[in-house]
Amino acid sequence: MEEQLQRLGAALAVPTRFAIYQYVLRHPDGVNVQDVADRFGIHPNVARLHLSKLEEAELVQSRLEHTGRGGRPGRMYTPAEKAVSLSLPPRDYETLADIALSALKRFKHQGEQMLAAVAEERGYEMAKRYIEEQKLDVDALTPEDIVRHVQKITNDPGLSPNVQPIDAYAFRFAVHACAYKEALNAHPNVCAMHHALLKGLFRAFLGKCDLIEEYSLLDGAPACQYIAVTLP
Repeated sequence: MEEQLQRLGAALAVPTRFAIYQYVLRHPDGVNVQDVADRFGIHPNVARLHLSKLEEAELVQSRLEHTGRGGRPGRMYTPAEKAVSLSLPPRDYETLADIALSALKRFKHQGEQMLAAVAEERGYEMAKRYIEEQKLDVDALTPEDIVRHVQKITNDPGLSPNVQPIDAYAFRFAVHACAYKEALNAHPNVCAMHHALLKGLFRAFLGKCDLIEEYSLLDGAPACQYIAVTLP
């Protein structure tokens, strides 16, 4: 565990490399060395070095892919299959979460409702505390600002900062990598919990609102896509 933490720390300590990791997370279909070089204005050899360091730390994975233009196949980099979690000192929160989810599963539909209610309230409390600490004027925030703040609160690099406005009351955003995907096979209701947590977070910024899921990674979509709607 200590060796893994050292590798992860070294890989993400460089700001450019951390930004590249976030870039890869937002492009689950894969990016190549030239994509990264163009995006960050660096030499392809430097981009290759950063990507190699991320792969050594098991944060990304790569595959060879033919370009269709002849020559040698290029290497495409995608997010690692296994989600990464850091904790110092190491704590086995995954086991505790599995026990809690297994217990709630026995309550069936009532358990799912309890899980969603607690998750939404936790998200709301987290966001309200953050808003107070940062002294934010939520009425002055744009949808892009709100999503960036939610990303900071959750520390979720998969939450895309790119927002698509729909009208004065709604906007669309996406989550490109699921922090809970290891638990999904045993506990499909984790998706409902994550949805409720996000709803609570956005409720703290938007007031009365709803969160509508359009697409889900669970159904094979490239990202979980949501519409946040402010209600009258």
